[in-house]
Amino acid sequence: RDNFVLIYELLDEIVDNGYPQLTSTTILSKFIQMGTAKPQDGDDTKLKGKLTKAITGVQDWRPTGLVYQKNEIYIDVLERVNLLLSQKGGVLRSDVSGSVIMKTCLSGMPTCKFGLNDKVRLERNPNAKRNTKGIVIDDITFHRCVRLGKFDQDRTISFTPPDGEFELMKYRITSNISLPFKLIAIVNERG
Repeated sequence: RDNFVLIYELLDEIVDNGYPQLTSTTILSKFIQMGTAKPQDGDDTKLKGKLTKAITGVQDWRPTGLVYQKNEIYIDVLERVNLLLSQKGGVLRSDVSGSVIMKTCLSGMPTCKFGLNDKVRLERNPNAKRNTKGIVIDDITFHRCVRLGKFDQDRTISFTPPDGEFELMKYRITSNISLPFKLIAIVNERG
């Protein structure tokens, strides 16, 4: 009950004629502000101009006009190996779940590209060596900044990154997993 007005405003801005239109939290936080009921003189027209530009812009996840003294990108690849063994030590099920986390401090509106060594890309390339092993990626999910058409076309991840830290992609691999180590349990009963 305390936040009824806030929730009503959020739904009013997000949904238009029953269809979700605006779901970016950065833009919504500029729209809906708690506290003062009336903006300062002159700030109202500036705010409206910025919001209109952000809403109608193609890339609402990255503000324009960013300038850094030093351009930096940090990339973390986090993987989790899931394994199910039988009583005799045979592998019943194994998969790798991973994610690529990035932190970007880049000036302007840069375009970044990554390539994958997945099996689909290697099979499409006639010049690739046939003894090169590719990875079969079963499930892959991208951040909305990734150009999916470009990925479908030539399997490169092309994107204009948001400013700061974000998850670029998540993936899952279920075949040809080589285990980094094996645990063998030894139980001694006493009594």
